[in-house]
Amino acid sequence: MALVVLAVLATALLTLAFIVTAVVALVHSSRTRPANVPSEVRAAALRHGIITPLAATALAVPAMIAVSAYSPGSLAGWGAVPGLGLTLAPAIGGLIWVGVHAVGERTWPRPSGAVRTASLRPRNRGRLLKTKPIALAALLIVHAVTLPVYAATASGDGRQVQRVTSTADGTFLTNITGPYPGPPYVVALSIAIVLLLVSGALVIGRTVGHRPAVPGLNDQDDELLRTMSVQRVTGGVQLALGATALGVNGFAANALHGAGYAVASGAALAAAFTGVVAMVLAAVSIASAAQGLRRSATPGARTTQPITVAR
Repeated sequence: MALVVLAVLATALLTLAFIVTAVVALVHSSRTRPANVPSEVRAAALRHGIITPLAATALAVPAMIAVSAYSPGSLAGWGAVPGLGLTLAPAIGGLIWVGVHAVGERTWPRPSGAVRTASLRPRNRGRLLKTKPIALAALLIVHAVTLPVYAATASGDGRQVQRVTSTADGTFLTNITGPYPGPPYVVALSIAIVLLLVSGALVIGRTVGHRPAVPGLNDQDDELLRTMSVQRVTGGVQLALGATALGVNGFAANALHGAGYAVASGAALAAAFTGVVAMVLAAVSIASAAQGLRRSATPGARTTQPITVAR
């Protein structure tokens, strides 16, 4: 018993350390005031762009671990819903990821100096999404098809699936297997997915697209920062939805296989594999966003000359 208490305390302290470190790193990055020189501003923006996803990860992972243990004894008349927290953990982690990036967009380092620059070039927010979100769209289709099917085919308690067969002598056999993502899981998960999509769209469309330009950066680098932010936000949303698809469809496939629905189990496994592919693509997208500014053109290359005004 003492070992269990010590393990819980150690986990809580480690989680608190992660959270404090993430917050301190993000605040310190936002308060750092580089010299009003393009190379210095660019380097500070790059550091901030790397610290933001690290802070998001440091906050999201402990939250997901904590939420995974949540299993309500009753929910909206369905009775006990074991594993509900584990089902919602990826979506909650995605919401935290999006929220931290929204804060990061409001806290870009402001350079010191006697002057500031502002570009007269019109901003085109339509160019921020460089690639079509095909994997994200595929995930949404998978969720839109599978979740209603699971809700409709679950047994009375909403946590199992059953199959009734008859033998040669006319005896009916009922095979019930679980866990199965029935109505209580589908309803809660649908709400979480909608919240995740809406929050991601708002951060991309409003926070990233409308925020003031980072002072001291040329047009190309400022647009690249926005593109990197969009790439990380969409990547985080896709990662959360992919993990959700893997977990939900994996459990469904196992239950359907146990009940004897071979074809349906295979379809659920295919849906789970879609989640795996989407997660890999999202991780690659997030990682490549971290390298975007390093590969950009030199700070002095400008296609549009800024206007310089007194501070």
